[in-house]
Amino acid sequence: MSGGNGNKPTPIKIFVSRQGNSHKLRLRDSLNDDPTNIGDDLTTLVEAGNTIQWVLDPNISSDPQKWFPIAEIKSIIKAVPTPGPPPQYQNSIPVLVEDPKIVDGVWTGTVLSTSPGKDKFENYNVGFTIANDPNPDDPNGWWWDDPKIKMKA
Repeated sequence: MSGGNGNKPTPIKIFVSRQGNSHKLRLRDSLNDDPTNIGDDLTTLVEAGNTIQWVLDPNISSDPQKWFPIAEIKSIIKAVPTPGPPPQYQNSIPVLVEDPKIVDGVWTGTVLSTSPGKDKFENYNVGFTIANDPNPDDPNGWWWDDPKIKMKA
């Protein structure tokens, strides 16, 4: 979506929480889009040049079928396609300029200035913590999920 500042796309905030009391992420964004949050498919639609900020979701529900908080976002990195078995992140191509970084205390990334094409997408990995629930399979105790950023045009 274009903002009121010429052709510059509207910055997007992705609000991060988790699906119910699970270890899976739930995302929504500041453009009032509820990204696809069905099963393992977490997809946010973006435009070329968007700035994206990932923040903890302040709207947490007490309904266990909705969303619960995470404690902290620890890492956001671009996923690397692998041949498998099983193959992972097939057809994922660069959509972000680089791995998101913390800017003024907020995880921030930038979408390429020229779209690689409508519906092209990139998987990325989010490392996060849940209060009093460390992941025994991760050396840092973090949980991981792998959303997508997908081009609108």
